[in-house]
Amino acid sequence: MISNSNAGLKSYKVPKNKALCIYNGIDSQRVNIKKSKETVKKEYRIRTTYVIGMVAAFRSTKDYKTFLIGANEILKLRDDVTFVCVGDGLTFRKCKSYVKDKFQDRVIFTGAVKDVDSIVNIFDIAVLCTFTEGISNSIMEYMLLSKPVIATDGGGTSELITDNENGLLIPPMQVADLKQKILMLLNDLSYAYKLGVAGNSRLLRSFSLNQMVEKYTQALLFLDNS
Repeated sequence: MISNSNAGLKSYKVPKNKALCIYNGIDSQRVNIKKSKETVKKEYRIRTTYVIGMVAAFRSTKDYKTFLIGANEILKLRDDVTFVCVGDGLTFRKCKSYVKDKFQDRVIFTGAVKDVDSIVNIFDIAVLCTFTEGISNSIMEYMLLSKPVIATDGGGTSELITDNENGLLIPPMQVADLKQKILMLLNDLSYAYKLGVAGNSRLLRSFSLNQMVEKYTQALLFLDNS
């Protein structure tokens, strides 16, 4: 049995002698930024210095509630930040209700968009709050664009991110931890930059498309010869 994470193999209790983890590979040339940062910010009427974003479908496995309550807490303290939620889904309307009325202009809901890269490109901090996760495409896209990542620990996320090395991990549903990590990065932009660069390096080193293809090829050759 092949999984794209060791966490997946563990959750299905696959015997070690039948388990194979082959990580998703990402094409380092796939970045397609169609609009400048200035154009995107103007389109969404973002006037603040900093942008913090999350890209995820609005569904039960994604914890937008923690992200949005955390946004409220940050916006009480700072007027130089805008939060952006990229995606659509069944919980979209309910999640919008978590934003306090006085912060409506600084929490942007884009809905479903095709040009995700151009929006992620404006993020100063990229977040993914979830309840369960394999190897997240969103996190990989963040890392490809060298964005400092804050993500919920669990599932395959810790196979992508080593805490305080190439990103930051927080416990599930912990608004206080999310708030603390966001404020830390906003107050230490050089550290945020280092995390983003380290994340990009980790992605290209261990999650390349060529590596994925090579490992599948090796697995097929092993089966042919067994």
